[in-house]
Amino acid sequence: MSLRLLLLGTALIGATVPAVAQQTPTDPNAPTKPLAEDPGYDRNTPRDQAIDNASRPGVVAANQEAGAQAQAQVAAQAQMTAAQQAQYDTDIADYAAALRAHHRAVVATDATYLHQRRAYADAMFAWRMQVDACKHGHNAACRAPTPDPASFW
Repeated sequence: MSLRLLLLGTALIGATVPAVAQQTPTDPNAPTKPLAEDPGYDRNTPRDQAIDNASRPGVVAANQEAGAQAQAQVAAQAQMTAAQQAQYDTDIADYAAALRAHHRAVVATDATYLHQRRAYADAMFAWRMQVDACKHGHNAACRAPTPDPASFW
């Protein structure tokens, strides 16, 4: 009996799947009902053209005014640029001079640091030689002061 129920259930499910498949639209973006309101985009109808034509003179005037303002601003900037070009060139030259001065200071600091580092390394080398001589029985090396890096400058 359960085999009959199983076969009957399978047959019913098999019959309903094609019916459901036929009801779904092929385009998933297709509307399921007609639009009751304006879709939000312009249509090319005589009414829409009349509305556009009625507002066209205002749009043209606004565009002309914005263009005139932009041209006036460009002309004013051109006049200011001519007046300020000398100051701009001076600022660029001052910046380049400051950069060169900073570079010279950095190079001098680097040279000083390298010199100090070398003097310290030489003093350490002399100290190690002094310690080695002291360990080998040279009493004068044991009584000598520690080497000073300033003396290797």
